[in-house]
Amino acid sequence: MQDTLDKTPLPEDTLASLAKPEIITGLSESNQKAIIDSIANSKDKDGGWMGKFFGNKKENAAMNIAFTVCILLSLVGIICMVLGHDYWNVILPAITSAVGYMFGVGAKK
Repeated sequence: MQDTLDKTPLPEDTLASLAKPEIITGLSESNQKAIIDSIANSKDKDGGWMGKFFGNKKENAAMNIAFTVCILLSLVGIICMVLGHDYWNVILPAITSAVGYMFGVGAKK
């Protein structure tokens, strides 16, 4: 294996195979660091499955979580209604608070 790596991004499975101890120890220190940095950066970009679901922008994290809470509380309210229980007087204030938060976040300067 040659001791230099070109700058083209490699697929994640290729990077993982390069990071095996028997392969990476034969490379120069700069190439070892490049492989490790590439693996670390590839994980940070997508945010994992939660990043795919909520998005990976820190600015939107709270709003996305508030939206998810609204959806979950609505589902709980519907399930309780079907089962014959009336918990909307508890669930509805939480939903309206979360919706108020979502719309109020955009008003900040």
